[in-house]
Amino acid sequence: MLCLVFKMILHTFNQPGALERHQQHIQPEDAVLLLEDGVFDADILNTIDCSTRYALRRDLNARGLSETQDGATVIDDSDWVALVVRYDRVVSWA
Repeated sequence: MLCLVFKMILHTFNQPGALERHQQHIQPEDAVLLLEDGVFDADILNTIDCSTRYALRRDLNARGLSETQDGATVIDDSDWVALVVRYDRVVSWA
């Protein structure tokens, strides 16, 4: 008997270009969080097939980017902590 276990992963990206380089590792049940300079990739979030997409508010603000990011839910640090708890694994990409 084959038993498949799906682990939901929170993928974090902290550098521009990292999301595009590593998008093949993202599964539909996963989530993506852009932080630090990774928020510059918010414009390609809609091309990623995953359940939810996030961008960290303080990093958007620090870089002069709009908090209204097409395809991303903008979150605070406390929301980030809640995401880490909710997902089975967190994978950081650079």
